[in-house]
Amino acid sequence: MSMTEEKHILVTEEAGFIGTHAVLQLLVEGFRVMIIDNLHNLSDEAVKRARELVGTNLSKKLVFNKGDLNTKMTLRNYSLQTNLTQ
Repeated sequence: MSMTEEKHILVTEEAGFIGTHAVLQLLVEGFRVMIIDNLHNLSDEAVKRARELVGTNLSKKLVFNKGDLNTKMTLRNYSLQTNLTQ
């Protein structure tokens, strides 16, 4: 991977305590982070809080998708957004 190539990572079930802190660290380390979470037991407040903590510039590298990884549609949407279908 070249130095100019951006690193992407998928995080699932981010809305919990550990997931939120993992996302914050990944953003600080330069990753583009896509989150897929069905928010079954939580709300999207964790995502909003993560955006506030990292600020406007890093927040642009955070994409949140409400979805369930048990559905083909969620996985298809993710793969289309990240060009993983190739």
